[in-house]
Amino acid sequence: VDLGFVRNDGKTLMPQPHLHMDDSKMWKLEHVKDLPVNSPLEGFRALSAKEREAAAAKYREGYKIRPI
Repeated sequence: VDLGFVRNDGKTLMPQPHLHMDDSKMWKLEHVKDLPVNSPLEGFRALSAKEREAAAAKYREGYKIRPI
C-alpha cells in the first residue's frame, strides 16, 4: 500500500523536518530505517473520549512555522 510517505525517486521522504529543499539536506529512508513508525490514528483511537477531545482541540489550534 502506497501511503505517500516517499517521493517518486523511491528514497526521499515526503515530510521533511525542515524547510530546506536542497537535495543534500533532504531526509531519505536510510536516515530513518531504524526508527519505529506508528500510526497517529491508532494512538488517537487508544485515547479515552475526554483525552481524544483534548487532543482534537489542541490539533485544531494549528501550528506555527518558525524560521531557522
